[in-house]
This record gives sequence, C-alpha cells and structure tokens, in this order.
Amino acid sequence: MVAGRLADCSDAAGHDGVTTEADHKGRRLGTPAGRDFAAAADSAPHGGKVAGSRAVGSPTVASGANAWSVWVRVILHDHPHDLRRVRLCGQNDLCGRSVPWWNWWKSRRYIVTLMGFLGYFIIYSLRASLSLAIIKMTQKVNVTFENGTIMEIQEFNWDSKDQGLILSAFFYGFTCTQFLGGILASRFGGHIVFGLGHAGSSCLAILSVPVAKFGFYPFMAIRILVGLFEGVTVPSMQQMCASWAPIYERTIISGIVNAGGQVGVFVSFLVSGVLIQHLGWESGFGSIWFVIWMIFIKKNPASDPRISEEEKTYIESNIVVMNNQGKGHIPWKSILTSSAVYSVIICHACDSWSSYTFVTLSPTYLRDVLGTDLGTTGFLSAAPYLMFIIVIFITGPLSDYLRSSKILTTQQVRKFGVGIGFLISGLFLVIMSNVTSLPAISSCLIIAIGVSAISKMSSMANPLDFAPTHSAIIIGISYTFATIPGIVAPTFAGFIVQNGSLSEWQTVFYTAAGVHFFGTIIFSIFAKGEIQKWSEDTTSTQ
Repeated sequence: MVAGRLADCSDAAGHDGVTTEADHKGRRLGTPAGRDFAAAADSAPHGGKVAGSRAVGSPTVASGANAWSVWVRVILHDHPHDLRRVRLCGQNDLCGRSVPWWNWWKSRRYIVTLMGFLGYFIIYSLRASLSLAIIKMTQKVNVTFENGTIMEIQEFNWDSKDQGLILSAFFYGFTCTQFLGGILASRFGGHIVFGLGHAGSSCLAILSVPVAKFGFYPFMAIRILVGLFEGVTVPSMQQMCASWAPIYERTIISGIVNAGGQVGVFVSFLVSGVLIQHLGWESGFGSIWFVIWMIFIKKNPASDPRISEEEKTYIESNIVVMNNQGKGHIPWKSILTSSAVYSVIICHACDSWSSYTFVTLSPTYLRDVLGTDLGTTGFLSAAPYLMFIIVIFITGPLSDYLRSSKILTTQQVRKFGVGIGFLISGLFLVIMSNVTSLPAISSCLIIAIGVSAISKMSSMANPLDFAPTHSAIIIGISYTFATIPGIVAPTFAGFIVQNGSLSEWQTVFYTAAGVHFFGTIIFSIFAKGEIQKWSEDTTSTQ
C-alpha cells in the first residue's frame, strides 16, 4: 500500500474524523471493504495506523495530502506494485469496487454528477443563446430596393426597454416554480422532477424561434413558460446532491454539476455567435436535447440497481438521511426563522443580480462600448465562463480538502469563499466600468466572472452543510427570491442604458458591485456551517 495516498481516509468516517464502528466491524467480518481497510492500516507506518488518518478520538490532522486526493483516492488493490488498477473512492476505503482508473464511470455517484453537469449544460446554453440572438433579431440593416431607395429596417422593432422585458420574461416563470420544485423533489425525488423540468424547458426553448414571428407578446409568453419548467431544476438537483454526495465531496460534486451551466453559457456564447452571424439568428436556438437521465439516474443509492454494494455503503455512511422520510414533515417555522437560511437567500439574490447582468447584458455592453461585431462579441462573452470553469475545478477540491483536514471549519470555508468571490468580482466590475480598451475590459470581465465561481460554489453547497435533508426546499425558497434580480436587473439596465454610453453602463456595473459588497457583509455575519438543531431533529447520520 502507498499509505500517503490514503490521507484523511478516516476523516469522513463518522463525519468527525474518528473511525466508525462500521470500519472496525468490517475488519472483524472480513468483508472486502474491511480487508482493504485492514491491509491499508497494517501496511502503513506510524504504529499500524493509516498515514494521515487518526486513531479513535485522536485530533491529529493529516499532512502532505494534496487537494485532488480529497476527491479521488488511489488505493492499490491486490497487487501493491500494480499501478494500473486503482480503487476510486472518496474519503475512505468503503467506497466502491476495484476498477481500472479509466473505468471511473462505473462509480454511480460520478455518473450522477456527469449527467447533472450535462443537464445544466443544455438548459443554460438554450437560455444564454437569447442574449446573442436578440442582437441579431433587432439589428438594423440597410436594404436597397430596385428603384435605388435605401431603407434601414430590422426584423423585430424592439427598443431597449422591450429587449429588457424579453430578457426578463424567462425569470417571471422561473421564480414561480422554485419553491414548488423543492417540495416536489423532496416528495417524489429529484431525478424525476429534474428530468421533466429539463425536457419541458428544452422543448419550449426550441419553439421560441417560430413563436417570435407572431409578435412581442407571444414571444414573452413562451419565454415565461420556459422559465416555469426550468424553475424546478435547481432545487431538484440540490436534492440529488444531498442524496448522492458524501459529506467531504459536497463542494466538488455540487461545483461540477453547477459548472455545467457555465460551460453551457460558454459554448453558447462561443458557438452561437458564429452561427447566428452566418446562418441566421434562429440557429442560436438550434440545440437538440437528448438526455438519458430518466433511464439511468435514480433517486438515491438505495434505489439504484447498478451501484456496487461497497459504493452504496460508502455513500450511505457519509450522508444524512431523513428519519421520517415519506411522512412529509418539514420544520417550516424553523426554516423560515433561521438566520442561516436568510443568509443563503440574500447571498443567492446578490449573486444572481451580477450573474444575470453578465449573462443577459454583457453581449450588448461589448457591442455598445467597444463596437464589436457579433462573432467577436460571442467570443469575448464566452471567455469569462471558461475561467469560471477552471476556478471551480481548482477551488472545489481545495475547499473539501481544507474541511476534511480540519485546517478550516466548514463555516470558515463557506464564508471565505463567498467573501473572496464577491469582493474581487465587485472590485473588477468597478475597474471595468472605467476603462475603454478591448484588452482591459476583456481582462476585467474574465476575472470578475471567473472568481465569482468561488462564491457561487460556496453558497450552493452551504444548505447541504446546515440542513442537508431540507436543502432542496431551502434552495427552492432561496431561488424564488434570487430570481427576482433576473427580472429586475435586465429591466433596470434597459431603462438606464438608453444610448449605450459608457456613463450609463457605469451605473449598471456600479450597482452590481454594490450588491456584491452587501452580500459579503450579510453572509459573513449570519452564515452557518454546522447542522442546525431543527434539522438534526429530522435527520440521522448513517
């Protein structure tokens, strides 16, 4: 065994860094998981303890473990010197079958993560494409008639106020079903609610193309319907993370799933900009939805027939479950009076103000201030989301490592994450508002959106920390309020930016920066990282 790669394997056991009775029982019974655990311990230095782990009750913290080893541990199987075969696991040995590393897809929780990533990728790409499509839809072009007359026309005669209302229409529907989505996911399972919401929103988004030709109000109506279906996807995916993500993999699994949305925005801005310019704006909605979610993804590990017993044991040993599941008991009074819940609500609302401003308005801003063409606008709008993705894959494992190794508490990790993301992003919004060169604006936009990944990831994972079994409902409540900025921000910008001048755009971005600073203060004061008593009353740690 390479004991150093087993660092922190007992941190996840029992959730408090001590080896659980299940671990010792596995050794006594001689189960495969128990034998692996025993072999690791017996071959490790330090008196037979697994390096980096603790004896029962010992506060010793592992050293030398890298951030990525928090998510994927390498445990040699059968042949200590055969590096071709590895065990894919999380924080301990009770994780899953021994498979070649390239067969990671045999781990069911990673399949759930990947499918969640792809699901968000598709619906976010369809959502973001309108931000570029509306530029082409309202673009004025000169048409020369046979008699020599030149006339300036546009396919859709929508001014800046109309465009702001159209970009906001999606969020009217999106707001209405967030809360409902949380309740439905808790009752019927996140996999069903997410799948149906995804299918409905994707199909309606494609129908937006022909409906727009019927006029402003029909187009507004179908965008609202798209939002209604998509509104249930966020809380239902939160329920899936609560059911499938072990305690010390929450940040990275939640982060990867949510990164799918940013990858969707990135690809949509990058590809749709070129397609719209050369093939017509309709191709911006030409994505085809094909997801096999309903066939292969199940509600939780216990209901998945394809999961190995070892991985199921590992996941169920490192999550919390509802004691009275199926009885429908929800501690509404405690949820609605919890300062931790309100800190998440305010944090998400502040994050949404800036993120919706970026997604819906950055293409228009680049056109107005820099005068870029549609292809360049699409590329420059996409670049920041590539940085967003990179930041998630770096800071996600790092956050989980800081928690599992006890360098920082969960509460500290979440507060630092939100603070760093909000403050740096807000600062570069202010800087961007005062520069006019293409390289400077692009750099500021990339940094502002990129570092916001830290705050996004921290705030999304936080309900899993203090109320995991009610996290879908909390996210549903939170995003009900958080989508209000999706309505207000584009509409606000539409009324402010009448002429496309730099001073008008400064007002828009100064406001977004101020919202960030406010969110940092509130979350730093009221956020919690430990399971709240009112949540403990309806949960147990398996």
